[in-house]
Amino acid sequence: MAKVTVKLFGVLRLDAGIASEQTEARNIEEVYDIFNGNITYKDTLVYINGERCKKKKTPLNDGDEIWIMSPASGG
Repeated sequence: MAKVTVKLFGVLRLDAGIASEQTEARNIEEVYDIFNGNITYKDTLVYINGERCKKKKTPLNDGDEIWIMSPASGG
């Protein structure tokens, strides 16, 4: 298990009431366990250390910083 920092942005941050959280996870999919099903991978954009993550099975390393945000919308 890797010790990582998870940061939420925008509406997700407001809805979850979490700005930043420390957790342990093997991959991105496990990071979502801290949200108890209220936020899902398919509804978000994910970045690991500033780089876009496109697979929820992406392995994590100690010290990784995970950014989770809602996709942009509008028109």
